[in-house]
Amino acid sequence: TIEEDRLKAMKKEVPAKMTQQELLSALESDLLPKIYGFCRMKLGRETAAEDLAQEICVELLKAIRSGKEIENLSAFTWSVSNHLF
Repeated sequence: TIEEDRLKAMKKEVPAKMTQQELLSALESDLLPKIYGFCRMKLGRETAAEDLAQEICVELLKAIRSGKEIENLSAFTWSVSNHLF
C-alpha cells in the first residue's frame, strides 16, 4: 500500500555509531522531515502532527545530549516515535 511504501522510505538507515554532533546533524538534516511526515500521516491534522513531532524531537535530543550510546539513530527514532504515538 501507499502507507507501507511511505513508512519504508521514512525508515531509510542513518549510519550507525555516530558522534554526538553527527547524531544532531543527521536528526536535523535527514530525520526531522521524516518524523513530521510520519506524524502527519498518522494523525492527519497539521497542529497535532507538529505537537507530536516536537515531543519526539525533544525525547531524541534528551537521549543524544545525555550521552546515551545510540548505535542506530534511525531505529532509535522510530522506536521513540512509535512509543509516543
